[in-house]
Amino acid sequence: MDDQENLKQLKKRIEATRSQLHVAFQNKRAFSDPDVYRLSLHLDDLIVEYQIRIRSAYSQMKTLR
Repeated sequence: MDDQENLKQLKKRIEATRSQLHVAFQNKRAFSDPDVYRLSLHLDDLIVEYQIRIRSAYSQMKTLR
């Protein structure tokens, strides 16, 4: 799988996790609920991973110029 495909898959995972978190809050689940908290941490991790990959790809592009 190439970098672009990996980013697409990661973006899909971010969206799926965000949707799960959104549903949890719509169902009036508190942030202190262990599952909601876990989803929130997982979403944070995915977003950080996405940012790192984007920056890495940008750095690679700059070195190719």
